[in-house]
Amino acid sequence: MGFGLLFVGYFFLIFFPLSRVDILPNIALIGCVFMLMGLRRLTRFCAGNRGFKLALTALIILSAAAFGALMIDIAGIDGMLNDNINSILVPVTNAVYALAITAFTTALFVGIYRLSIEVELPKLARRSVLMLSATAVHLIAELAAAVCSLLHTFGGITSEGFTIVTGYIGIFAFLLAYITLFLNLSLIFTCYIRICLEGDEDMPYREDIFDKIVAWTKRNKK
Repeated sequence: MGFGLLFVGYFFLIFFPLSRVDILPNIALIGCVFMLMGLRRLTRFCAGNRGFKLALTALIILSAAAFGALMIDIAGIDGMLNDNINSILVPVTNAVYALAITAFTTALFVGIYRLSIEVELPKLARRSVLMLSATAVHLIAELAAAVCSLLHTFGGITSEGFTIVTGYIGIFAFLLAYITLFLNLSLIFTCYIRICLEGDEDMPYREDIFDKIVAWTKRNKK
């Protein structure tokens, strides 16, 4: 239905929080391409589900945020950005990402909720509602971290206490980004396992691109 591609694409969002610690460049844009393909399939198979259609629109905003983050990383590697510019771009980019991922995840999970109700999977529907709440908490933490960081840099608030609080809020937002990301991945994977097209319940299992990626990973571990 598209949940396999959606799972693979969503995994690439791991590069958003990783980019904060300069480990790897932010290549989340690749994941947006996979999610675009997955959502196009979902909107085709679930034409009446408005949540998936809104998620497709929100994904465009998220893709723009991913592209902007990648350009900032490339500019930073080339030495085109100084510390003053970075002190503005990093918290602003994080806040824009949080808004974009919240809009996308909210629309996606509303779509999953409605689809879960239709196929009579109430536990999956409840999990989608729970993850919507977790996503909202993540957004609040990211926005608070961005505001504190900007106030610390440009607002003249340089006390030791405020600096420590800003650091702790940033760490909390960073950890929460990963927690929600992996919980969301778990929910999407459950959708991939549990939800199938009407009339396909008794059909033999067919491999898709997600299965091929998993099989390739297992082969290369040996």
